[in-house]
Amino acid sequence: QTRLEDVEASLPLHTALYRRGDGQVNKGMAAADFLNKESSGEPRKCVVYGAGIADDSSFEQEMARKHQCEVHGFDCTVKTDAPQVVNRGFTFHQVCIGKEPSKVGETVYRREGATEYVFQRLPFMMDKLGHKYVDILKFDIEGGEWNLLYDEVINGPYKPEQLLFELHTHHAN
Repeated sequence: QTRLEDVEASLPLHTALYRRGDGQVNKGMAAADFLNKESSGEPRKCVVYGAGIADDSSFEQEMARKHQCEVHGFDCTVKTDAPQVVNRGFTFHQVCIGKEPSKVGETVYRREGATEYVFQRLPFMMDKLGHKYVDILKFDIEGGEWNLLYDEVINGPYKPEQLLFELHTHHAN
């Protein structure tokens, strides 16, 4: 049982989409009824970026399949031929979103013995992919979310409509 299962929202929310599960698959999203719509209410293709896939791309797959969103998954620690990203209904990019940490060797990016990873800033990837907006930016990047949130979202030129993220505190990993 998660700590937030007993929390009740006391403000009106739009139609919600919740995915329940244990551990890594416990993701939730509100306002699913705004997907595929501009703020004016006109139809548009929803765009979802998922940063940090590791061994589970179920969120990215569901957003592509269930909501027909254009979904891009980003993870510099996952190989392009990994089963969680091959033929899963979304486009996979073997890059990590955000600026490279100053001490990569001391982060989770050191796993599997790899020594080189490619990091790209969010605005660069959006421009490269031809996106002027991102409806949902989901990130689970094992401690890197603080920098991503500050550098790419708060101080970046593009503001995603929704953020879904797992927050890690100091030494939580």
